[in-house]
Amino acid sequence: MPCINNPEVREYLLALYYDLAKNYDIDFVQTCMYTFMGDDVQNGTCFCENCQKEAKAMGFDLTSAIQILKDNPDAQPQLQQWLDFRIASTTKIYKMIIDKMREVKPKIDFRINDLNNRSAGLHLEDLRGYITSVHMSTHTEQNGIERTDRESRIRTARYFMPDASIIPGIPVRILTTPEIVRSSIVRSVESGANGIALKHYDGASYSLLRAVRNGLNEAGIKGYNQIVGIEAEAMKLTNYDPDTFIIEKCVMTKNTGSASYIFPHPSGTYDFVISYADEKNGKGSLTLSVGGKQVANLILNEDVDCWRRKTFPGITVKKGDEIKITGVADKGEAARVDFIEFIKK
Repeated sequence: MPCINNPEVREYLLALYYDLAKNYDIDFVQTCMYTFMGDDVQNGTCFCENCQKEAKAMGFDLTSAIQILKDNPDAQPQLQQWLDFRIASTTKIYKMIIDKMREVKPKIDFRINDLNNRSAGLHLEDLRGYITSVHMSTHTEQNGIERTDRESRIRTARYFMPDASIIPGIPVRILTTPEIVRSSIVRSVESGANGIALKHYDGASYSLLRAVRNGLNEAGIKGYNQIVGIEAEAMKLTNYDPDTFIIEKCVMTKNTGSASYIFPHPSGTYDFVISYADEKNGKGSLTLSVGGKQVANLILNEDVDCWRRKTFPGITVKKGDEIKITGVADKGEAARVDFIEFIKK
């Protein structure tokens, strides 16, 4: 953690952010830079000569306060003066950085990653007009437990930054469920969020990403229609067994299996989107039939060992038609299927 009152550190930070604004085609910069951590003098401070010099310029005799705080970390008024000094130092470096970036890109969005930790010295209200958006790290729901403080954190950020865009994180990996994803989005929108951020989407499953769109739909956001489709494990299965592959629930077969479904939606032309796994060590296949007629065939020969999506456009289907996927396994490839989506044309 750099000492932000060190002239060389300041010079480096200003040059770093200036370079980003001047030489890269970016619309925003998001930072997690916290200059102090904790609210006690034993674990969250810097007593270096640069801090002492900066404090003196601000009217605080840190040099004299150091020994008092070392003997008694709760000593007053020294403790409060030290906390105020941390806030002032943090506010100053942020203003310097943002002013430097806006020399070359006046409208750049400077976004802070708010960890809900005012004790670190970053007080949002002191940076109104500088910080233009607040991203909230509300993604611990990836542990499978929905947080109860989502609404209060969004409203707290809005209280301190009334004109900033508030963008809470949405968990989309590990132990999160589609229900948590949808609920988190709805609660965020209802609490006044201006957008959402998908947290750690590198580990997101298709089912969780589908829940994102459904959550936006449930929250009433225009342009996000409810996904129409069926989970493969909810279909009528013959020689296909429920399974999990790369954290995604699915069906698999050891030889030849089928998953069928009676189409309950209005007749018409649809794009069919199949989510499937293309595994290594085999070249299985998937065949799609509608109303007893084969309409598509897919050879699983990419050998990428991950989930894939394939769109079969312009398929005519009638309400009551049987939709059937027939999977043929080959060696180590189990013709796994996750989901079929129907997009009305």
